[in-house]
Amino acid sequence: MAGPLNVESANGYSAEGSNGRRWKKVVDFTEAKVQIWFAVPMVLCNVFYFSITLISVMFAGHLGDVELAASTLANSWAIVSGFAFMTGLSGALETLCGQGFGAKMYNKLGIYLQASCIISFFFSIIISIIWVFTEPILVFLHQDPEISRIAALYMKHLIPGLFAYGFLQNILIFLQTQSIVLPLVVLSIIPLGIHFGIVYSLVNKTSLGFKGAAMAASISIWISFLSLAILDFWAFEILVFLAGLMPNPEITTSLMAICVNTVDIADMITYGLSAAVSTRVSNELGAGNPNRAKHATTVTLKLSVLVSLAIVLTKFLKILDERSIMADGGVASPFFRNDADKIAFAVHGAFHSSGFFLTAVGLDALADNVIDSKSTNKVGIDNWNQFEDHYAFVYANPLKGCSKVLVKCLVINGKLLVNALARGSSQPVHLEIDIRNYVQENVAGYDLDVYKNFDELMSSLHREIISELYGSSNNPSWVDFGGILQP
Repeated sequence: MAGPLNVESANGYSAEGSNGRRWKKVVDFTEAKVQIWFAVPMVLCNVFYFSITLISVMFAGHLGDVELAASTLANSWAIVSGFAFMTGLSGALETLCGQGFGAKMYNKLGIYLQASCIISFFFSIIISIIWVFTEPILVFLHQDPEISRIAALYMKHLIPGLFAYGFLQNILIFLQTQSIVLPLVVLSIIPLGIHFGIVYSLVNKTSLGFKGAAMAASISIWISFLSLAILDFWAFEILVFLAGLMPNPEITTSLMAICVNTVDIADMITYGLSAAVSTRVSNELGAGNPNRAKHATTVTLKLSVLVSLAIVLTKFLKILDERSIMADGGVASPFFRNDADKIAFAVHGAFHSSGFFLTAVGLDALADNVIDSKSTNKVGIDNWNQFEDHYAFVYANPLKGCSKVLVKCLVINGKLLVNALARGSSQPVHLEIDIRNYVQENVAGYDLDVYKNFDELMSSLHREIISELYGSSNNPSWVDFGGILQP
């Protein structure tokens, strides 16, 4: 019996190969795969940036039907007359930077980017002027006068975001033409996440209301631009300035500056390694030794990993040591039975973070002449809340020759009455704390999440109690107290 026709032997190619060629005429799967891997991150990136203004519209819409209509109309007008225009202006970079990168004319890329940013800035000014006159334009287009008025208000607060959006589009295309896409996705998710907090705060927690939605969009677009441009260099320095706005700025600013300087020193180590490898690689390549250049890079990568592990391990051991000290000092994770326990423990935390250490607690702290005892042995905080409606602590102050302080707390009608008496003093100092003002409702745990207005509470305890005992004392720090509450 004759066998089946051998197509491959008869025609020189298989049926499968023929089908592959036919499909390749329809679509080149290899090229399609490359383009999909490139396109998907860009799609996500653009969706995340577009969602910033969309989320602002959603929050504004919850304020009422008129606000929803006005914000929707304003957003549509902003896209048509502004954002789409900025996207089109930056489109020239796709051709110019793409060709420059492909031809390895890297010096041209920066020039193209600068020129495009200048053009975008110039047209942003023109569009901003048009946006100022949004109300008469919309009325001319037969829109409802009241909705047009509110939409114009929204547009005016969106103007700052227009400038940032133009710069942002230029940088996106500048990086995109160099096939740098995955970092763009990450740097677009972060501003979107931050935007939820900003728009919620401005719309619902301030008097800005409807205007806050547009302002939040502008702020988030600027954050997006800065995250791609200069925020990486300024982030830690900005933290120092923000620390100065917190309670007890003399402490928070100093602590933050120390942290930032420590990070800068660690960065200098890696910078030195990068400078070394750059020199070694350039020298070896210039000498025609590519293998040695590759070896130098490998060695530097290993050194960087080892240095990073050493720094992290050192910090980890330091944390373990600090927690062991906390355990020895009797500041283990507390058990809260009720809200009064939380405030009473906050009182203890304020004294502890100000340098006092515990020498008696609970029933022992109520013994006769306990404040006159010469014992300065540290004790744990066990049984600190053994009583139903009152608490007692005895502290020693190493800054005052271990002079003793007796602190009693009494719960009455939803308030905690705090009395503190220093050894040698005839008059105690008092503070009345409304428990509801400082405890979160229906929040369990033993960390700072159980409190609200915590900095205000710490400031009151220092001002009304600790400072009055001796006339001055170290300020309690929420940073130190946060350490006390760590598990």
